[in-house]
Amino acid sequence: MSNQARALDIAAFISEVKRLLSTGKYENEILGLTVGDYYKGPKQDLDPNRPGDIWEFEKDINGTQFYVKVKITKENGYRAFDYDKFCAMVLFFAHKSTELLKTKLMKLLNYSDMIFYKENGISISGARYAHLPYGPVPENFDILLGTMAADHIAHIEVVYDNGYEKHQVIAEEDMPEDVLSKEELAVLNRIYYKFVSFGSADISNYSHKEKGYMETQKGEIISYSYAKYIELN
Repeated sequence: MSNQARALDIAAFISEVKRLLSTGKYENEILGLTVGDYYKGPKQDLDPNRPGDIWEFEKDINGTQFYVKVKITKENGYRAFDYDKFCAMVLFFAHKSTELLKTKLMKLLNYSDMIFYKENGISISGARYAHLPYGPVPENFDILLGTMAADHIAHIEVVYDNGYEKHQVIAEEDMPEDVLSKEELAVLNRIYYKFVSFGSADISNYSHKEKGYMETQKGEIISYSYAKYIELN
C-alpha cells in the first residue's frame, strides 16, 4: 500500500495545521509549510497510547535540511498549548471570584476547555487534562502555576482557616483584553455562573461523575472526545 498522499489532502492538512497554530507563538518554518515541503505520510503513530496520523515534511532552513513531523490530536483539543490563553483564563476566574481556591480553578479550566471544544471543535488553551484524585487538572499544572508566579501573572497563596490549609489563587495582573475572543469569554462566563456557588469539594465531586473521568485511571489523559458527554444544565 502506498504511503503517499494526494496533493489535495496535503494542502488540506497543512491548512488545518496552520489554523490550529496561528494563535500561538510558533516557528515561522511550520507556519510556512507548503505542499512542496511534503515528504511522506500520513502514517499511524506506532505508540498505541497516542493514536493519530503523523505527517512528515522536509524543509531547507539556512542551508540545512530539516524534517518536520506533525500530528494533530484530540488530547489537547486540536490546539497546540497556548500559554497566553491559559494565563488569561486563570486571570478571568481569579478576578471574577471573591475567593478562588486552586482545586476549584483546575475544574473551571477543564470545563471551559471541554465545553468550548464540544461547541467549536477546538479547545481554548490547548491544555491536556489528567485524571487525578480531586478531578481533572491541567497536565503539569504545578509547573504552569510556578511559571505564572515567576512571570508575576498570578500566584498561589497558602492561607489557614480554622486549622485548614487553603491554596488561594491571587491575580497579579489585570485581565488582558486582546487574548481571548468574545466566544471564548462567553464560555468562561457560562462556566463561572454554573459553578459560582460550588465550593472546591462540590465541583470536584461533580467532575467525578463525568464520563471522561469515570473511564480513565489516575494519571491518564482525559481525551477531549469525552466533551460531547458533558451536559451543564
